[in-house]
Amino acid sequence: MARSQELKLLSPGQIRLLAFVVAAAGFMIANSLYLALAGRAAGVGDDPHRLSITYQVMLALHILVGVAVFGPALVFAFWHLKKALLRKSRGTVPTGIGVLLAMTIIMVTGFFILTAANTRDNQWAFISHQVLALLLPFLYLAHRRLSFDPPSGRDTRTAAGRMLGLVVLIGLVHGVEATLSSEPVADRPVTRVAREIPDVWRDPPVDDPFIPFVPEGDVDPRSPFFPAATTTSSGGPLPARIIHHDDFPDREAYEQETRERGFAPSHYLGAQTCQRCHPDSVEQWATSAHRFASFNNPFYRKAVELTRDETGRKESQWCGGCHDPAIMLAGNMENDIDPVSLDAQAGLTCLACHAIDETHGLTGNGNYNIQDESPSPYMFSSSKEGLARVLHDYAMKAKPTVHKRRMLKPFFRESQFCMPCHKVSLDVPVNDYRWLRGQNEFDAWHNSGVARNNPMTWYEPEDVRQCQDCHMPLEEAPLGDVAAKGGKIRSHRFLAVNTALPYIRGDMDTIKRMEAYLQDQKLSVDIFALRRNGEAPVMAVDRRRPALNRGDQVQLDIVVRNLGVGHTFPGGTNDSNQGWIELTVATADGVLFQSGAVREDRRVDPAAHFYRSVLVDKHGQRIAKRNAPDIHTAVYANVIPPSGSDLARYTFTIPEDTPLGELTVKASLKWRKFTREYTEFVFEGVEVPDLPITTIASDAVTVTLGDDDSEPDAREPSPDDWKRFNDYGVALALDGVTKEALTAFEQVARMVPDRPDGWRNQARQYLVDGDFDACERMLRKATEAAPEDYKNAFWWGRLFEERGGASLEDALVQFRAVTEMYPDSRDTWARLGRTLMHLGRYEEAIKAFLQVLRIDPEHALAHEKRSEAYGSLAEQAEDPRRKAAFQYASGEARRAYLKYKIDEDAQKATLSYRDTHPHDHRMSQRVVIHELTPQ
Repeated sequence: MARSQELKLLSPGQIRLLAFVVAAAGFMIANSLYLALAGRAAGVGDDPHRLSITYQVMLALHILVGVAVFGPALVFAFWHLKKALLRKSRGTVPTGIGVLLAMTIIMVTGFFILTAANTRDNQWAFISHQVLALLLPFLYLAHRRLSFDPPSGRDTRTAAGRMLGLVVLIGLVHGVEATLSSEPVADRPVTRVAREIPDVWRDPPVDDPFIPFVPEGDVDPRSPFFPAATTTSSGGPLPARIIHHDDFPDREAYEQETRERGFAPSHYLGAQTCQRCHPDSVEQWATSAHRFASFNNPFYRKAVELTRDETGRKESQWCGGCHDPAIMLAGNMENDIDPVSLDAQAGLTCLACHAIDETHGLTGNGNYNIQDESPSPYMFSSSKEGLARVLHDYAMKAKPTVHKRRMLKPFFRESQFCMPCHKVSLDVPVNDYRWLRGQNEFDAWHNSGVARNNPMTWYEPEDVRQCQDCHMPLEEAPLGDVAAKGGKIRSHRFLAVNTALPYIRGDMDTIKRMEAYLQDQKLSVDIFALRRNGEAPVMAVDRRRPALNRGDQVQLDIVVRNLGVGHTFPGGTNDSNQGWIELTVATADGVLFQSGAVREDRRVDPAAHFYRSVLVDKHGQRIAKRNAPDIHTAVYANVIPPSGSDLARYTFTIPEDTPLGELTVKASLKWRKFTREYTEFVFEGVEVPDLPITTIASDAVTVTLGDDDSEPDAREPSPDDWKRFNDYGVALALDGVTKEALTAFEQVARMVPDRPDGWRNQARQYLVDGDFDACERMLRKATEAAPEDYKNAFWWGRLFEERGGASLEDALVQFRAVTEMYPDSRDTWARLGRTLMHLGRYEEAIKAFLQVLRIDPEHALAHEKRSEAYGSLAEQAEDPRRKAAFQYASGEARRAYLKYKIDEDAQKATLSYRDTHPHDHRMSQRVVIHELTPQ
């Protein structure tokens, strides 16, 4: 009996320890029940700006009490285990071990969630934690029920009642807090100049949002950020910490590195807080051009300082919205700027993008809004160390949905998110001249086959691609980024073409990544055709290998195709970018002809075939210092659209003393981010870096140079070569050489008659030449090959439109069918509007042109045609009020047209430049032929 009593009873120490464990466990049960219920309630996980403080306190207590009770519970279990094993009671040992195992797994999964976060990939841990937490009380109750001293029913009911009462009490606190903390949603600031509607348009006969005309991109001069289109939710400056989160490094080490180098790559300004959960994203961002976007980028810094000195500090805010948010949004862009200051070196931090919650329209120039009046819903968000930081991180990792909805808006996955800073225009407040289009990667992408918005495209990829698909591909996340899915995240390197920035940092890894990116089917070079002594071109030179003779006059046609760039190549700041073709014609003894070589002074041969823009100011002086406010017009802009091709032609005469044998022709597409001239301007007075030159693509062919009796070593092209012939035809078509383009497209049709490309592309050329019957024959062939291809329908519509008369109704049918498949095709809507105007259906035409303006509000032609349509309606109107309204609308639409139309007199400023720069003048011609001389 004494032995039995000894086994039955716990020692006083065990009793006290068990009482603590049971009390803490009771709290954890009540706490977990509240978290489970509140976690599914409105306002906890759905609102990106609110997360109940009560909920977060309970989360914090969940971890603190859980950790506090686990150790004592483990001690009690093993202290109690010796006596428990001596008992013969059936069920107590298995249930007790079950309690111990469940408790241990709950603690392990809890710590895992604390470190790895409650992400989709880690749902197994979160679900295991919840299921075992639900099972544990029942296991413990079963263990006690089977013991020698089971609790009474009254004790069980009392404990359950206390836990439920605690849940109700916490819930009441939660409800009171939710009621007291509710706030009205603040109105968004208006970015556009207010539209004052005159009496004549009070009851408009047509619903036209562009009347009265107020340019969508115009910024209210009262905006503190004028002329940038950027806004904040409060309408005024925001604390810079909204952008950089007060994440600053050791100041002494930072300043030393910055003063020595001009930037501090060793210090991640504005990213340390994010790095705690997103180490891979931050490591990738640290190498990106986004990070080095402000005064930590010497190439940008020199340009913006020039703008501030010559144009004005306020005008430099036009740059600041995208390059200097930590400076401009804090209201400091008009002040003196210390380039070494933390704000000036912050660049585009994580929050510079992730704090954006809206974009304004489609006109760019930094037209985004940043939410500045909503502090983080998580407790201790400003804590950088200690227990408060741990609790903050735990709350975020345990309930990440609020953070995710704040930091990852749905439109972040769309190209429109990139548009504010990759679509630019200049206007009177900046250039004191007029509206001019600057870089515009967004529209170049949007009006292309890549976006599936253009039935006129020469090729169309199988899938629509957004900017993020190319510039933020999935990448391995070896550092344990909590955003990873399947071990990968969207890359934050934003790889593109800026090899200059990593080069001056000594970041060779990033340069290698960029070179691999550029060489991965982005562009191709094809030495495709050869003409001898004015004869017809021999196409597919590498296969047909025509023999040449001394004294022959030779023309080489080199096709450069935009294979995988979703916008024009090149894009961006093409007045300082530099792409070109390097060509050599060589014998075994050495180079015979050359074009595009880099000279000893590191400048490129000025006679090269370039891919860039040459801009001049109103005095005809070249824009060579990134002095954008001085841009007046372009001498030329040679870029290749998506799926398009460019043709570089080279002519030379083979010298009579050239040794017989093989001639090797090699052509390479070269790239250097900045011209040597601009680099010397940026690094004036110090050592000028020799920026890397990347070979994007190249091609080489060998032909025989023999006597008059030499026979060509010819092979016929295979059907797989059809795209090469098509690319050649596309390049010729874009140059306006329709007859030769037809020859290439005829070959395409013979090689792949079951495809529509060769037939349809011939139809396009016949349409240009006005041969409508031939166009129809080819379209019938294209339709037979691909009856469901809506691109055919577009060209049927164009044919019917050109024929006019009764065919116009057929054109309407075709164009309307195309808009069903391509609802964002500005060209189709414009053609539909023109056809409706030919039919005298002016109100319908206006609606079609408004669809164009929905897509591109700065579309000059759509504004012009609206003006004409309103003018025609005014002539027909009998009611004086309607006549006046239409006349007013016509005038407003014409105002819009005059704003966005090209200034035809601007080219006068290029005359003196063309006289002194013959190579650039040649590049401005539609058909460019480079004459080579022997080396």
